[in-house]
Amino acid sequence: MSRRRYLLILVFISVVTIFWYVPKYGLLYDGGLYASLGKSLSEKGVYVFNDIPGDVPPIFSLFLAVLIKLFGEMGIVLASPLMAIIMLVTVYLLFEREFDPIVAFLGALLLLFTPPIFYYAVNVVRDIPLLAFVLLAYLVYLEIDSLNKFFEKRFKLPMIHEYIGEIVLGILIALALLTKYVAIFYVAPIFIHATREKKRQRVVISTTLLLLLPWSIWSYMVHGTPFVSHSSYLLKSTGSNFGEFFHVSIPNFVKWAFAPIFLISLPGVVQNVRKKGPFDIYLLLLVFTFVSGLFWPVKDTRYLMMAYPIIIYFALQTLSNFKREHVLIILAISVMFQVYYTYDLMEANKYSNTLFKDAGHWLRDNTPEDSKVLSQSYRPIYYFSGRLTYQPPQDQKLIERYIQSYGTSYAVIDTYEKVTPAYAYTYFDRYELVKTFKGHSHEIKIYDLTKTLHLDVILSFDFESQNGVNNVPKILQLLKEYNANATFYVSGEVAERNPLTIKSLDEAGYEIGSHGYYHEFPIFSEEDASIVAKDFNKSLEYVWDRSVKTKNNYLEILINSRQVIEEATGTKPGSYRSPLLTPSMRSEDHTSELQSHSFISYAVFCLKKKKKRKKYHNPIHKLLNLYSLSPPTHMPLNPYLHLPF
Repeated sequence: MSRRRYLLILVFISVVTIFWYVPKYGLLYDGGLYASLGKSLSEKGVYVFNDIPGDVPPIFSLFLAVLIKLFGEMGIVLASPLMAIIMLVTVYLLFEREFDPIVAFLGALLLLFTPPIFYYAVNVVRDIPLLAFVLLAYLVYLEIDSLNKFFEKRFKLPMIHEYIGEIVLGILIALALLTKYVAIFYVAPIFIHATREKKRQRVVISTTLLLLLPWSIWSYMVHGTPFVSHSSYLLKSTGSNFGEFFHVSIPNFVKWAFAPIFLISLPGVVQNVRKKGPFDIYLLLLVFTFVSGLFWPVKDTRYLMMAYPIIIYFALQTLSNFKREHVLIILAISVMFQVYYTYDLMEANKYSNTLFKDAGHWLRDNTPEDSKVLSQSYRPIYYFSGRLTYQPPQDQKLIERYIQSYGTSYAVIDTYEKVTPAYAYTYFDRYELVKTFKGHSHEIKIYDLTKTLHLDVILSFDFESQNGVNNVPKILQLLKEYNANATFYVSGEVAERNPLTIKSLDEAGYEIGSHGYYHEFPIFSEEDASIVAKDFNKSLEYVWDRSVKTKNNYLEILINSRQVIEEATGTKPGSYRSPLLTPSMRSEDHTSELQSHSFISYAVFCLKKKKKRKKYHNPIHKLLNLYSLSPPTHMPLNPYLHLPF
């Protein structure tokens, strides 16, 4: 079968399989940045993201800008698939230089269905275009003489026909570098090999530098550095995490490369070294790829993707020593296994990030143009909404400051981002939920930060010390000012010494509850006392000395405190708050006594209502910032236990 037919079949299979999954995948986190920069170039002619000049190399965004101009907003999804097809055709042509056409075809298919390659081929990321430009550069370099002869024969360009190959090579190297700076590692073997082979390089280097110059000038003028990168902060960690590289990156690489193919490639490496020496260009590319992955602080399989076609190449070198039919069987079986693994990966992750488009469009269509948004997935949200979007802080204490400083009026909370702060999933419930988008396994919620929900916070005060008497008038003034209600938990001793103060609180409509007599802890064993001491960072001696120790003592305290409060107010208290939230760990020891005397245990949220009490509607949370009350985490018994009257 001819080369053309193999290429047509390869392209057909690539188009059908890749584009089957493209609609089932959304805009990845980083993809939102490149897409937004492309959209900015397409619509406004400026290279900005979120009103900030772009800080990534421009080629991928320029490509996206062209696609957006031609096909609209969703033209971005064509970028990686198109570059993947170019990459696969290039790989086929590289393999065909040394192997049988059908072997080269199966080798290219094996690369297509290498799971990470296929996964990134359907997502908007720079990695596939980078591989395409680099592999094209290798093809041009290895066929540079043929390319020069082709142009000389077809176009007969005077003076420059003998340099056409070098010019094209320089353009491809520049495109690779302007896609991702790590390309310097991938193209270095070309210059090393050319130096050893004493090939001319001046035109290649001149062309590359000439194309890099405009970007470096712009980058320096805008960012103060000739090659700005949003990942530059990682450079200070270069050379770290070596252990993770060998324990995580390499095993994952071998797994996704299909372990048998990886093992088969090893003899091919040895064979190539013996045949071509240690400076073989493919071996150099493999070494430089692993070196870049080793020293880059982020250990991820995608930083080793350049090695996948090289591993397949060396595997084909090994198989070239076998009978043709055996080679075809091995490759066919390997392709089938990789198809299965790729299908498994893609099915497990399909419909990822697809809701960002819906959420972004809702913001675009239903919010003012000058609205600002808070979202961990700020890049895809910005692309689809056109609204300035900021990340929430990891520290919850800073969230209100962020909202005020940025002037954000909406928050988009999704279940996609693994680094979304944990507090974000509940914190924004205090604001009005205006829209929810639900997918197969994820959801996105949009909150209006200008509309705070009415929060009913019931306020209470512990009144256990004589020192608190002087604060009562101030507290009453604040409660009156905010039209807020409250419950005062009073110890029997305080009620006995200040009956008029307690009576005034009752007459003002505030509930009076029991807080013990001398602020005793209802604890009946040293074992329970040790738990409370640990929870509240107290000494065991302190807790045990202030504990009731027996049920009889506890009953006496309940009766005496109730009697004193009743004498002051004329009404029996209907609720009881345990000092330090410390009921006995044995629930039957604690609740049975309360039930027998009609108490509600620790009734912060359950107040005994009296007919004469006024109805208050305005919460006091704005004054005291009380949104929630939580018991100690290690308490076996819930101290908020509600009991019936």
